[in-house]
Amino acid sequence: MQQEWPEHYEGADVAPEYYDDSIKRGIAKLDALRSGAVPLPKVGFLKGRVALIAIFALLPGLALLWWAYRAQDDPNDAALGWFGAFLGVPIVLLALLAIAGSRPNTPKRALRLFYKAVARANARRARLLSVPNDFDTFPRYQPVVHGLPGSDTPFQFAETAEFRHYWHSMLRARTMPYCLSYVHHLKLTRLADDVVVAKCQLTLILNTQMWILLIFVGLLPVALIGDLATRKTIREFMSKMLVRTPDGEWRIFNAEWQGQEEEEPEWLS
Repeated sequence: MQQEWPEHYEGADVAPEYYDDSIKRGIAKLDALRSGAVPLPKVGFLKGRVALIAIFALLPGLALLWWAYRAQDDPNDAALGWFGAFLGVPIVLLALLAIAGSRPNTPKRALRLFYKAVARANARRARLLSVPNDFDTFPRYQPVVHGLPGSDTPFQFAETAEFRHYWHSMLRARTMPYCLSYVHHLKLTRLADDVVVAKCQLTLILNTQMWILLIFVGLLPVALIGDLATRKTIREFMSKMLVRTPDGEWRIFNAEWQGQEEEEPEWLS
């Protein structure tokens, strides 16, 4: 089925002067990036993410394969060894794929890593995955999206605390919150050698983790049912611009929900 992309998300209409300022700012930002005036340190593999994958997947998978290999020496354990190999191989392969996806060397990986960072309130990682000159005093407004809280008060991303609060107040406005993010129906349009616009459906699943407390009193089924019954699912079509750095990595061009220059990228031509 062909996906239809809305031109604006709900609440995107703004004053003409704000739109004009956004476009001028986008042009200045891109010019500064291309001229080399903005330092762009290499992101590389996100160490924290790689460490978690290694601890909870790669090392256990390798240990299982080693046990399966040693089990082949004993005919009585050969069947168990094959079973261990059957389990260990996909675990190791999935772990290696996850590690490979921990570097923003494609627009799709950069998008996914950015949304996972803001969903987990990791403002430092989200900033790292964005162009540095986006974090200035330009006013940012939260969108009007059904199911998400918002504020009419503008934010300034020059301060990490305000950037964190911008996303935290939308995605994690609960007691013991959790937020899961997924990118679907991705469509990339290359506007220049170093710029793409990614249109996608962003799915956010939000709820509280307080249901976990029921597990400790032996009510796992009730906890699962309660979580499924009370979680909130947000699906929004997004248009995000990404810029390629000289080392081949991709960065988010605008770290807010969606900037004016991302909705209507004709200014690039």
